[in-house]
Amino acid sequence: MKLFAAVISFSLFMLLAMGQAPLPPGSPTGRIEGAVYRSDSNEPLRGARVTLTRINASTGNALNVVGSGTSFSINSPGSPTPTPGSNLSSRGGAVILPNPSQAPPSDPLPIPPVVTDTQGRFVLAELEPGAYRLTIASNGYVRQEYGQRIFPGQGTLLNLAAGQTIRDLVVHLTQTGNVSGRITDSSGQLAVGVPVQLLKVAYNAIGQKTFQDGGTTRTNDRGEYRIYWVTPGRYYVAAGTPPGPVTAPPSNPNDSQDRYSFTYFPGVADSTRASTIDVQSGSDAAADFSVPLQQLFHVRGKVVDSTGRAPNSISVSFAFQSITGQSGAFSIGQSYDSTTGNFDVPNLTPGSYIVQIATTTVERATIEVVNANVENLSFVLGTGAVLTGHIRVDGSGNSLRPGADRARLQLRGIDVGLTVGNNTVESDGSFRIESISPADYRAVVTNIPVEFYAKEVRLGGLDLMNQTIHVASDAPINGTVDILLSPNVSQLDGAVLDDRGLPIPGILAVLVPDRNRDHTELFKTATTDQTGHYSIRGIPPGDYKLFAWETLESFGYFDPELLKQSDSQGKAIHISDSSKLNQDIHTIRQAP
Repeated sequence: MKLFAAVISFSLFMLLAMGQAPLPPGSPTGRIEGAVYRSDSNEPLRGARVTLTRINASTGNALNVVGSGTSFSINSPGSPTPTPGSNLSSRGGAVILPNPSQAPPSDPLPIPPVVTDTQGRFVLAELEPGAYRLTIASNGYVRQEYGQRIFPGQGTLLNLAAGQTIRDLVVHLTQTGNVSGRITDSSGQLAVGVPVQLLKVAYNAIGQKTFQDGGTTRTNDRGEYRIYWVTPGRYYVAAGTPPGPVTAPPSNPNDSQDRYSFTYFPGVADSTRASTIDVQSGSDAAADFSVPLQQLFHVRGKVVDSTGRAPNSISVSFAFQSITGQSGAFSIGQSYDSTTGNFDVPNLTPGSYIVQIATTTVERATIEVVNANVENLSFVLGTGAVLTGHIRVDGSGNSLRPGADRARLQLRGIDVGLTVGNNTVESDGSFRIESISPADYRAVVTNIPVEFYAKEVRLGGLDLMNQTIHVASDAPINGTVDILLSPNVSQLDGAVLDDRGLPIPGILAVLVPDRNRDHTELFKTATTDQTGHYSIRGIPPGDYKLFAWETLESFGYFDPELLKQSDSQGKAIHISDSSKLNQDIHTIRQAP
């Protein structure tokens, strides 16, 4: 117990010792003062929680704080044995605590949040100089940063000089909305315990259109649902069980045991035929619709090797992509006859899947489970196509320049959700991709260091930067992929300016190719630093448009409609090999 108490006392001491180092005597501290109002009435908002976060101005990320470092257990089972030279050691079961003078440096402690008064005012005092983000939250209102114009999005960085007071900041909080409705099954009976989701269109890091989760709930015993405190915007409403593993039964034994097919408002299975609802600030939106009871289906097929013999055993799994773009895989009970190679997997929910048959190799096929069993799948083991390739750097002869071996080749399915690629590159630049399923693919060179760009990607007479690879069943891929990287990259620097011509920190500068805008790997971005300047490196030669939106959702620049609307406001730029250009640009303002 004495040792435990000593550890606690020491831990408290360490937190103080590792906290925000006091400023030198006489150093001036800063203040931030402001007020929070309702956006709809301009009335002061009392009790709003105001949080200030210290930011690394060069990256835009929050600084680490005390408590975020590595933790350790003392005399607990499985604790690692201290090594010589470590700050924590043990002799005969006793713990030797480190000398406080050896404690590693730490970033400042978190700044305590404050609450607005009856006039909506707040004051944050005794602040060190630096860059900050100011976030305001209040029940029934959208969580918002100072300077934020759309949701989701980012606000404006606050740069505080030593001894400076930033006064009269004003934040208008937007009231949230609500979505409610009643769900019945296809026979008009109340649908109880149905999962309900709000979905907002978004884009991921490789430019694929997907959905963001805007809120979830389940219907009650009256078939009713209500999702509250919803950020205003345009949403799809979906109900039922999405593709993937069958969910666990309800925890309450008296709950409904029914499962419902994944259905979009106003009662359709295809998102392209779904209707959106507009959630307004401070209002209620209604969406009543019906969802059918879910059926489970069988997937049946046959597996043989290249000689026509069935393997002794197999493993069948199903890969899928969730509605919000997350990937997953699962296995469920299967029956397999090793004398014939026939397999049968029951209880699969409707959806799009990649069936994976694993033995010593892996074979794949894409399926769509709709309203019937999937029959007569056929797998011949060991016949997945193999693609070999080689990476070289222009002007380097046969040697591979340092860093070039980090590049990877991905084959992305055109009409199927298959992506395969190489995990390694040998010292001579060679690589190999195995078990490629029949499909049409687009070749994409990823993970290229900024010191290079992909100049050519060829397979025999195919220019893979502009043409696709067709992989046929039981047919080899002839030839070797030749990837030529060029070190003659270019750089674009400049500032992003507001309406007054002043540089703005924390804004994303986006360089978009004039051609092949579906090749999202050609998009280049950089965020302005605290002086409002950006630097985009690793640019291939070509014609581009430079954009800087005042507010932009994550990866929103992949939206073709946004690019079409903003095209006339972009700055045309021609990039040649090994050039270094400067270009300032004004932000594009969008309505919230």
